[in-house]
Amino acid sequence: MTTRSLVDPELAALLDQLPNVELTEEIVKQVRAMDQTQKLPRLPTFPDIKVTECFVPGLEEAPEVRVLLYQPITMEGPRPTLLWIHGGGYI
Repeated sequence: MTTRSLVDPELAALLDQLPNVELTEEIVKQVRAMDQTQKLPRLPTFPDIKVTECFVPGLEEAPEVRVLLYQPITMEGPRPTLLWIHGGGYI
């Protein structure tokens, strides 16, 4: 099964340059093991923003997911929200 037809035509040429890798259970385990050994980057600092690092449970037998919460210090009451999820291959 291929999902190539779902790719934006403007990105298709770039996709053709990438190696075709079949994601097996073993490869996913190796990628996750590598991810666990890497040190997480330092949190950025901003003068008017409080940055909180949280970890939420992943799926069963999966690692926790790192979440960064950015909150303006000078703003009271309801605030706009942005949820940004990096695809990362959706593994």
